[in-house]
Amino acid sequence: MSVPALQAFKQAFHSAKTHLNNAGLAPISRPARDKLCLWADYFYQDGYFSDAEYAAECEQVRHNLALLIGCSPSRVAFFSSTAVAISQVAFSFPLGPRDEVLMFDQEYGSNLFPWREACLRSGALLRLVPSGRDLSAPLDALLGAISAKTRVVAISSVQYQSGAVADLDGLVKACRDRGIFVCVDAMQSIGLMPMDMDALGLDAVAGGSHKWLTSPVGVGYLGVSERLANLLKPLSVGAQSYGSCDLPTQEVCELKVDLSRLEPGSKASAEIIALGASVEMIQNTGVVNILSEVERLANRLCQGLLVAGYRLLCTHGQDAPVRGSIVNFGPGATSKRRTNIDIIDALNGVGIRAVLRGGGVRLSPHAFNSDEDIETALFALR
Repeated sequence: MSVPALQAFKQAFHSAKTHLNNAGLAPISRPARDKLCLWADYFYQDGYFSDAEYAAECEQVRHNLALLIGCSPSRVAFFSSTAVAISQVAFSFPLGPRDEVLMFDQEYGSNLFPWREACLRSGALLRLVPSGRDLSAPLDALLGAISAKTRVVAISSVQYQSGAVADLDGLVKACRDRGIFVCVDAMQSIGLMPMDMDALGLDAVAGGSHKWLTSPVGVGYLGVSERLANLLKPLSVGAQSYGSCDLPTQEVCELKVDLSRLEPGSKASAEIIALGASVEMIQNTGVVNILSEVERLANRLCQGLLVAGYRLLCTHGQDAPVRGSIVNFGPGATSKRRTNIDIIDALNGVGIRAVLRGGGVRLSPHAFNSDEDIETALFALR
């Protein structure tokens, strides 16, 4: 682990609160805050005089984000949320009445609902594959559900309830020769786990700014493969689908070639630029260093919960180290707190917010958290 880089990462956050629901909403980093304040002042003072500069900064963010997810900048587009990014794929993908889309039955609504609606509109069939025991996401279950009609597998890289990590490499290898597209909701992994979508052979990776990328709410993004990029038509169309806002309007025009054609007009520029500051910080720290620290903290939390008599739910157990951040747990035979609501109340009592997910209580440390944060949670539950 690069200790200086990790220490710099931890120092980029400052709050009197204990943030252990980072799979829900993380605090923004100091670099993101500073960029946001800087550009709020630029827009206040300069107005149109900042036009070219903020456009250039947004393009630099597109470039850095493409490096983070592993594709060409020409195949990255910005949206207002993960759901909008996924909707762009689902509603413009050429589904037909004989086609099937597969996903697990525990998918988050931002992934489930766009594909469900796309199937309803096209007459395709959405097949929900049963999750494994304790909300695991076994590759064999997905592969066993694939048929000659399967056109798309749309799954999360990490499941939001259980923290189950998808075997994307194995999935793509099984789908590639059959011509099946693999589309991934990576909201719970980008910034936390390494991603190289082109190397893996993924067709779409969508995510947003406000969890592991520690940036303001309001930016979604989409990276796509070359073969999928050729299929996608804009759901919304405006001046910037065809060129820049300064080009004269004309009836005969052609869409841009790169994926920015899916961005019809003005973007949330300040939020995108703030996202870029966090992305640079994450790249300087190293995603592998962030993941190592997160898993150390999550495993410390799990071991403390077991000692205190709680039961680990979903994909983690006594002999199964945590992958990623998400820890889902509930009352055990000897735990002090007897219900999930009791657990939530005890954590609230020491200023920690937690959520009910997957039949238990979900906590999710980030790399900026400390051992003291974990001990604060455990102290409340003992």
